[in-house]
Amino acid sequence: MKHHTNSSASAMRWSWLALVSLALTITVVLSTARTALGQASWTEYSGNPIFGQGAGGPKAYYPSVLYDADNFSGHGDSAPYKMWYGTAGGRTALAISDDGLTWMDLGVVNMPTSGYHATVKYYSTGFPGANSGLNPSAGTMYYRMWYWTGSMTYSINDLRYAESPDGRNWYNDQPLQNGTVPIVTGIWPDWNRGSYGPCDVLYNPDASNTGVDWVFTMYYDGTTGGEESIGLAFSSDGITWTGYDEDGDGKADPVLRGTYNSGDWDYNYVSRATIIKHSATNYEMWYS
Repeated sequence: MKHHTNSSASAMRWSWLALVSLALTITVVLSTARTALGQASWTEYSGNPIFGQGAGGPKAYYPSVLYDADNFSGHGDSAPYKMWYGTAGGRTALAISDDGLTWMDLGVVNMPTSGYHATVKYYSTGFPGANSGLNPSAGTMYYRMWYWTGSMTYSINDLRYAESPDGRNWYNDQPLQNGTVPIVTGIWPDWNRGSYGPCDVLYNPDASNTGVDWVFTMYYDGTTGGEESIGLAFSSDGITWTGYDEDGDGKADPVLRGTYNSGDWDYNYVSRATIIKHSATNYEMWYS
């Protein structure tokens, strides 16, 4: 486990935690200790794997797990835990759980396109549907999904957005759009020439939509086609995204890159991440 710290011109201070994670099965890791810096000791759950091929189930890749103490208030299947995961066929499926350990697989969700590497967020107060894109609807939605199409064309069109009232049926599916500072350039050898999808999205409905204070903040995978880094982007609507430009040159800058020290486990790849925001100046990231 490695711990990275970084400070930027925008006065954002980051505290990073690294947790290596991958692919075919889903496991539970329990935190047993925590220091002021956010570093932690971890003990693996003895019953791992809890879901996936190792447990006799489907391939389970890039899980996005949500918890709601009110069982999502009737907005879809009633359970405190919901997990969207990538399947062997490059689709997104849904599973639910009462305890986070024993999961019921509900199968592939209903989407007009093939979603993969999905990040899903739940909004308990609901919001009006965008009524645009594929399968348009203006109905009340409670879930947002950002995902990768499964194709690498080195275009912003490889990243898409969709909305759902219940987590199973998805509407308003459409490609993301580049804002003032592109998050995907399509140009070699840019670190964000292409992308394998979003890592995590943070939500602040009271944001000013200026500087680094936006309603939606997204951490995403950027790739040259070989190396991978983690970028940062901002949006007022979750669809059009402006990249974080630390040095003001009009180009997005990554917030975390590989060490480029020969022999390091994160030598030239850092990717799939989960971010916890404690305050305006204190964040934690677990990444692959």
